[in-house]
Amino acid sequence: MQPTVKKLSLHVSEHSVVAPHAEQEIIFQITEKNTIVFGNLYDHYAPVLMGILIRMNLNKESAGLILERVFKSIWNRPSDLYHMDDKLFTRLLFITKREVFMELKEKKNFIKKHISSLPLSERTCFELVCVYGFTPAQVTLLTKIPVGRVRECLENGMRKFNK
Repeated sequence: MQPTVKKLSLHVSEHSVVAPHAEQEIIFQITEKNTIVFGNLYDHYAPVLMGILIRMNLNKESAGLILERVFKSIWNRPSDLYHMDDKLFTRLLFITKREVFMELKEKKNFIKKHISSLPLSERTCFELVCVYGFTPAQVTLLTKIPVGRVRECLENGMRKFNK
């Protein structure tokens, strides 16, 4: 005998408010691993959250990966949705921002780790161009390293990053 799955849908427009008791029922159903309710939650909120991620200047691929992490986090730890007194959307937005910050922290640590392993001239050129936004010509003016050597340092640094 198969257990019955309670169907609970999110039939709300983007301007309507989900009643607090309905939000609690949605959270409860997700805690109970109700895939239908979880799918409805995803269908309703994923496009909005994706738009927010894109407006944060993330490319679609990165935004998609972060959105995937958001919903995996909700599925694996639905209790995160209980810890806040805000509306469901605000909770989802908080979780999304947390995932963005975690992604940025990982990238920052990756870059720091790899930049520190470069020889001094490559590290200097790489930091000035990739971190601070200088052009190779500006790096030449600042460091007196010939522009061809600056480009070579950047290529070497990129090769090491891509390994």
